[in-house]
Amino acid sequence: MIALVMPTIYPPNVLTWYREIVPDMQFFVIGDEHTPDDEIRAVLDSIGNAKYYSAADQRALGYESCDLISWRHPGRRSIGFLEAVRAGADIVVTADDDNVALDRDYFAHFERLVGSNFDGLQASASNGWVDAAYFLQPSVHHRGFPHQLWHPFEPPAIGSATGVRVGVAAGLWLGDPDIDAVTRIVEQPTALTASPVADAGFVLNPSCYSPFNSQNTAFARELLPAMLMLTPYGRFDDIWCSYLAERVMREHDWAVHYGKPYVWQQRSPHKLVRDLAVELEGMEATLRFTKALDDIELPGKSIADDAAHIHRSLADTEFGRMSELGLAWVRDAERALG
Repeated sequence: MIALVMPTIYPPNVLTWYREIVPDMQFFVIGDEHTPDDEIRAVLDSIGNAKYYSAADQRALGYESCDLISWRHPGRRSIGFLEAVRAGADIVVTADDDNVALDRDYFAHFERLVGSNFDGLQASASNGWVDAAYFLQPSVHHRGFPHQLWHPFEPPAIGSATGVRVGVAAGLWLGDPDIDAVTRIVEQPTALTASPVADAGFVLNPSCYSPFNSQNTAFARELLPAMLMLTPYGRFDDIWCSYLAERVMREHDWAVHYGKPYVWQQRSPHKLVRDLAVELEGMEATLRFTKALDDIELPGKSIADDAAHIHRSLADTEFGRMSELGLAWVRDAERALG
């Protein structure tokens, strides 16, 4: 079973197109404290097989992490992850309400990739950092790729790999790409196409880090304990989640795939100066965060054990404000997984 999770503060009209693509897939739509609940329910009633969770609905579920996940934040989608897995989803697709799938094979791409063994291209870098957005045209830096590595920038090296088990499939985005606020303010790039490398798709060398986000991304249910949106960290909630997930996946022979399926992002209104303000901490601290992850020796028993071990280990560090949430999340994830 594959399921779609989407957070929204607007009526999610894009789901009309997704329903055309997949007549029977279950959609999990996650609201917030300032969401027009009745308007969203009306849209979903017209679509069918779509469940909406208002703020009150989310609190009624009884998850420990519910009120520890920031409100008025797109990271509320995490509750949708729990509900989709609890409902039996083997693959969870997370998308934003401004992501428009480019073709009817959108979900089929994810189904072919996630949980399967991949033979094909592999990206790596000698400095341990790969920027998948390099393969968009024009090339940009993925939001959350460390600014300290922009100059000089090391382009990814492309090799090959066989039998790599894909745990996360990170689709790329045309139109308004997922970049940092500084680049969007100064350059306002529009990605009109992607390179043949992105078209072919590639996996990340497990010795490297590379950001993936919470839009146009799918993951295997087994990885749920490592897929918490770390909402105390603003617009790095999904980015630091990706690094934590990659650290855990490294221990369990899972890999991240980048490339198709693509979406066109017609970005919803944002206050760019506010975006910049909530990006500054992550911009400055990402390399310290990933070093802290690398310095933790993981027990390797299970995804849940390793994710919990990371949160306990970070409790007394500068990143400790994620620990209470992280440990509650792991318990919630184990409950959802059954």
